Amino acid sequence: MTLLQKPFRALVIGSSGTIGSALVSALQMHSNCAEVMGIHRGSIPSIDYADPSTIATAAEALAAHRPFDLIINATATGLGDTSPISKEQLKAIA
Repeated sequence: MTLLQKPFRALVIGSSGTIGSALVSALQMHSNCAEVMGIHRGSIPSIDYADPSTIATAAEALAAHRPFDLIINATATGLGDTSPISKEQLKAIA
């Protein structure tokens, strides 16, 4: 993959779960990963798909950083209803 052959910045959404935290660890060990940032329900900024207002807040906070070269969504929604979340809200953080 060409992206991983140059210094890159990565964002892992859902970084507190089993898969998300493993991805953060792997990226931190990758020789070309200049920076990895993880966000989750308990981080600052926080993101919780059960609370759509956090999506916009997280997007605004992340926009203050340099652009990410790699964004991984490792979230899990559990058994809750995700229908109130629009495609636009999901795209706001991608």
